[in-house]
Amino acid sequence: MKSNFYRVFAVALSVLFGVTLAAALASAATTISTNIQTDGTLSVTGTSALIGNVGIGTASPAYTLDVAGNINTSAGSAYLYSGSNVVTASTTLNNYFFGNSGNLTMTGNANAAVGYSALNHNTTGIQNTAVGVYALAASTAGANNTAIGQYTLPNNTTGSFNTAIGQSTLTTILPAQTIPPLGTEQMCFPIASPTRPPLATTLKWGASNSLILGGTGAAAVNVGIGVTAPTASLQVATSSSNATTTVAIGKSGQNKGSCMVLYDVAGTVQYVTVQGGALVVSSVSCQ
Repeated sequence: MKSNFYRVFAVALSVLFGVTLAAALASAATTISTNIQTDGTLSVTGTSALIGNVGIGTASPAYTLDVAGNINTSAGSAYLYSGSNVVTASTTLNNYFFGNSGNLTMTGNANAAVGYSALNHNTTGIQNTAVGVYALAASTAGANNTAIGQYTLPNNTTGSFNTAIGQSTLTTILPAQTIPPLGTEQMCFPIASPTRPPLATTLKWGASNSLILGGTGAAAVNVGIGVTAPTASLQVATSSSNATTTVAIGKSGQNKGSCMVLYDVAGTVQYVTVQGGALVVSSVSCQ
């Protein structure tokens, strides 16, 4: 009789202890400081603190979290570092963003961005690539743009088919269908399309269908054709020391001749033409 009583009492204690323990686990955080191993699925409800290294797919974790295998996150999730997005993606739209760039609310597809605030205002734009801090930062609906470098194309909003490579390149808003330059600190003012500007440094231009090399002041350059060290704004020479340098202006069959615009020492424009086999200088335009 006494042994039966002990058995009943033991069962009652185990039930009571189990219920109390379950309630405690459900209502408070759990600190686990002993080794836990499972060959199946481990489910944790609530907040749990795991002290030591945690291994997933490995029985010997060498780091705080050591994973041997693939890591999958649900749609709309991100990998964070100190609370900031490091990697986000929308695989359904083929959008991939690194370094707190882009956003997951855009509906445009096939976009990629790397760098703080790069392409982070895009909404419907498609097939854009932005690499660098604030690259294509204001773009909302532009398409097929490529911006590589800090502050490249930062103010473009809806312009498309633009390419900018170099720090602070094309900081002015562009129209669509332009193919801008390569270099550093280049700026394009609104121009007609299509244009194909140059390769150089510190370029500024404001005319349609123009080719510009260099700039003014410290940015001025000399252009050489046939020479490696031009000494004038434009120097033309044959590559051989035993040949005649020839510069052709105009073409055969041109019925109005050629016109050269020169400036005299007073800065007054003069027009030079060929008439009757002789050079004729006049203040009357020959253009």
